[in-house]
Amino acid sequence: MEQLALHIEYLLLRHDCVIVPGFGAFINARKAARYDASESRWYPMKREVRFNKAVNHDDGLLANSYSRKCSLPFHEARILLNSDIRRMKSLLEEEGEVSLGRLGTIFLGEENTLQFSPITTPDQMGREMGLISVAATIAATEGKNESSKNSKDRIHGFNPEKNYYIPVNKTIAKMAASLMVVLIVAIMSVLPSSRRTAEDRASVLPMTEILDTASSEKIESEILRQNKDDEHAVSESDIQSESDIIGDSVSRVREKEFFLIVGTFRSESEADNFIRSRKHDSCNLISVPSKTLFRVAAMASDDKSELVKELNSEKFRSSYPEGWIWENK
Repeated sequence: MEQLALHIEYLLLRHDCVIVPGFGAFINARKAARYDASESRWYPMKREVRFNKAVNHDDGLLANSYSRKCSLPFHEARILLNSDIRRMKSLLEEEGEVSLGRLGTIFLGEENTLQFSPITTPDQMGREMGLISVAATIAATEGKNESSKNSKDRIHGFNPEKNYYIPVNKTIAKMAASLMVVLIVAIMSVLPSSRRTAEDRASVLPMTEILDTASSEKIESEILRQNKDDEHAVSESDIQSESDIIGDSVSRVREKEFFLIVGTFRSESEADNFIRSRKHDSCNLISVPSKTLFRVAAMASDDKSELVKELNSEKFRSSYPEGWIWENK
């Protein structure tokens, strides 16, 4: 659910409505600032995330976000999105509620109707942004009348026929203008730019797995350096025969029609690092390269039902909750 929630949160920052196909829509509801005359207070604008289950058609917005974040073709990104939606519905039926990160909680209400409870109220969201209500002070009528009378007296005392001359030193004026330009340029160079061309992207893997991968790489490099002398003792013929056997078995597996994918990467080194970090798992992970991506598969078969059975098993879901089936065309 973390991946789906991250995409919805990101899109709500730029769109008023994000539709989860076949499930419902999350909508940004905004209320304009208002003035309460009875309390003499100004109340700020409010924003609240709401849920409407009636709006559930697929507009392609979420699938397009998956495609950008995971660098996948649109149809593969839609398959991955539908897999997350099915998992969310299944969890909702089993436990009665689903947490969507910092958005809130979806739960089943009366007569099994979908209900949404946001994690923050509009008032809390406004306070987090620094928007609070302020009191409006009304000037006394007497003060207004007195100030208007004084202004009229000043107008009557002004002689339009008389010329008024205020001497200004041009050198000082030029120096002041130059200093202002230098000050403005200095401030603009120090302040960070608000133009961001790069888009934020939700991580494909949880941060804990990325840290585990980095630590495992460091440990493996230490072991390789310590055992460097022992590795020279192994004959080249044994290494060559072993690599040939492994290469033949991997090539036979890669000829299968369906694969149970547990990770997708842009480079072969990232895929190999992920496989090394999971080498103690019960599944024998392999790298399945394509034209632009390197996928890591836990299982391959020509029978799709065999992979579906493994995908829905308790043991596999606990190890790889983001797994999905890919057809090798």
